[in-house]
Amino acid sequence: MFADIFARAGARLEDYLTLHPADILARHAWSAEERLDLFAARERTIDAIGAFAGAAEAAGYRRFIADAGRLYAALDASFLRAGQPSLLGVLRRAGPGGLRALAGVSRFRTLWQALETYFRDPRLRQLFGRYATYCGASPFLAPATLMLIAHVEQEGVWLVEGGMYRLATALAGLATARGAIIRYESEVTSIDAAGGRVAGVTLASGEVVAANAVIVNADSRALAIGLFGPAARAALPRQCARAPASLSAITWAM
Repeated sequence: MFADIFARAGARLEDYLTLHPADILARHAWSAEERLDLFAARERTIDAIGAFAGAAEAAGYRRFIADAGRLYAALDASFLRAGQPSLLGVLRRAGPGGLRALAGVSRFRTLWQALETYFRDPRLRQLFGRYATYCGASPFLAPATLMLIAHVEQEGVWLVEGGMYRLATALAGLATARGAIIRYESEVTSIDAAGGRVAGVTLASGEVVAANAVIVNADSRALAIGLFGPAARAALPRQCARAPASLSAITWAM
């Protein structure tokens, strides 16, 4: 994904970052004796699951990862990379093979219900249920389509030399090299409009920055309740302001 971003800007990711493929994708522990690693090599992962939970669970994982791959292939271009994804677009672009893959994962089935068809061991259902918790959802409520993350993970996990912060600085460097101006610590008090269209932003300093487009990387509720001014509030449906707020994450440290 990041390589595509750099390529579209006429640059190469490897000129900005050094990446190393990880041999171990994830490490899990339930107790001092119950340990399970997932590996970049699929057959090695299957062997590890077999040693951890038995041959039947290893076979279940083989089916699981194969179905996840077919699901990813069906949704990659038609949904995940679509600018404005829609059910009609998915049906039109998925193709016969993709439609069969989608039919095999009922949209009315939760991720947890799908995992029960692959694994009997509750530890493995718990492990792969994390594909819902990645995005703050519950595996008991999230759709089974999230199992496609298993395929994405299997495609490779990469370590950034110098730490993940290097990725942010590389993107900033690429943007600056292509003419972007990055201003940090510039609080925006309102998004301004004129003639029914966005006109720019007003900063806490009083400075007005003109713009014909504004991207807000904040919770949409911040717009809906007026934290960016009345013009921005009008851009969202009224029910957004009335919707109850929800926590994005809860962490227990014991």
